[in-house]
Amino acid sequence: MSYPQDDVVALRRQGFRLTPQRLLTLEVIKDSAEHLSAEAIYVQVAARYPLINVATIYRNLQWLHDTGLIRKIDTGCGRLLWEHAGTPHHHHLICQGCDTVQEIDNHVIECLSDHVRDHYGFEVNLDHLAIFGRCAACQSRSSDVSTPE
Repeated sequence: MSYPQDDVVALRRQGFRLTPQRLLTLEVIKDSAEHLSAEAIYVQVAARYPLINVATIYRNLQWLHDTGLIRKIDTGCGRLLWEHAGTPHHHHLICQGCDTVQEIDNHVIECLSDHVRDHYGFEVNLDHLAIFGRCAACQSRSSDVSTPE
């Protein structure tokens, strides 16, 4: 097993207990190129550690989130998704027509946060923002349907 060493060292310095289940959960998330549901994480961890149960995965996800090593993402699909906190911070555009999810750079949200602070005196705390709407393809399809021939 190749655990995320930087994370392991940081956790040990903070005095946290590093169980194989926690390390495997973190490794699965860190090695994934996509956002993962708890169920998908469970399947991958259980393949290498068959004694684990899904409740342990949920507890470990909350613990890893509380320690700042992973981020939770709510894309409105009815379940949380997870990603490693070491990935560049980003947000999501979610199409309500076709359910595609597109990442949006954090810079856009920083500009919004600055505007809200400057104009309303309100300090925004946006760990994750999901913006719902319709993608260009869905907009194009609906305009094609409504155009009389």
